[in-house]
Amino acid sequence: MDPHFRKKLIIISAAIVLVIVVGIVLLIPLSNYIIKHQLERAMGANFSVERISLSWGSVGVYEPKFLKAGQTVAYAKRIILKAHLLTLLKPGFSISSAVLEEPSLKLEVSQSGEWGVPIVIEKKPETPSTSKPGPLYIKQIVIKDGMLFFQDH
Repeated sequence: MDPHFRKKLIIISAAIVLVIVVGIVLLIPLSNYIIKHQLERAMGANFSVERISLSWGSVGVYEPKFLKAGQTVAYAKRIILKAHLLTLLKPGFSISSAVLEEPSLKLEVSQSGEWGVPIVIEKKPETPSTSKPGPLYIKQIVIKDGMLFFQDH
């Protein structure tokens, strides 16, 4: 093999590998931002999340908050969802574990005895869709250092 051709092949191969690595390094934070934005949009104006972290087999959601009348009614320091390995073979979506770290929830009962719904997800007008979401399966839920605030008027 010609040494000149060999140098060109090495340089071209290194350039291709460099482009792929730079693409991956740039796409991961961008994909986290896109997913964060879509989640906040889907959950409504009363929901916010600090950041989202994707890794192999799990998703980390940091500081999700639900607001009601300007006050936080539901919060967690972090939520980690791990997908079940066989989720592609079943209808719906399977989660092997959901870990909620330091969640807090405010529940209220009005003077008339009605429960106030702490989390309100805004319903958007439905568009015609041919596919229906499948069931959600969660094998294990772990709550670490949770707090429940209960107020009965």
